Amino acid sequence: MQQLVLTHKDIDHIGNLPHFLQQIPVDNIYVPLGMMQTEAYQELVAPHCKGASVQEVQAGMRLNHWTLVKHPFKSGAGDNEDSVAVLVETGPKRLMLTGDLDQAGERNLLDDPMLGRVAILKFGHHGSKTSTASEFVQRLQPNVGVVSAGVKNRFGHPNQETLVTAYQNNMQVFSTAESGMLQYCWSGKRDRWHAEITSPIQLPGRP
Repeated sequence: MQQLVLTHKDIDHIGNLPHFLQQIPVDNIYVPLGMMQTEAYQELVAPHCKGASVQEVQAGMRLNHWTLVKHPFKSGAGDNEDSVAVLVETGPKRLMLTGDLDQAGERNLLDDPMLGRVAILKFGHHGSKTSTASEFVQRLQPNVGVVSAGVKNRFGHPNQETLVTAYQNNMQVFSTAESGMLQYCWSGKRDRWHAEITSPIQLPGRP
């Protein structure tokens, strides 16, 4: 069964859906609670979901036996602060994926006593300083951070503040802007990274 999570309604997260579905058949599509009532969903998502089941999700729902939804807690309008965040427990490591969730939303996740440590954190909002709060990183204690950002993007992602947070927490950071497409692969208890272009990016203060 093929599953797809659309974290929220921003065009850079849902705009390529028609092309994606032409390449990869999907059985179930998940969106944050409340997003199906938005104009963006009705115009950019609904017309292209023929053959796929669409479901709104919120914290506590399980998408499969290895993926648990941690956010949102309530219905919203599909904005950044309503982003779907999922904890993935498959292969030898735990991963936290947060969409464009802001620092306020990250701090709300800290109220969950079962949150626990993860090995890999996908930085929220493309590495912007509006996400990846230091308290959030300290709680999760990830070894690896992943940034999804375009080459020479006009926003300057990943932001220097985010990289400093990573440096202060002894993280290794991979960015698609530096390394191209990134793949995290595993077989049983063995895993590896594959970067399309180069090695991890240099963090502030490191040679």
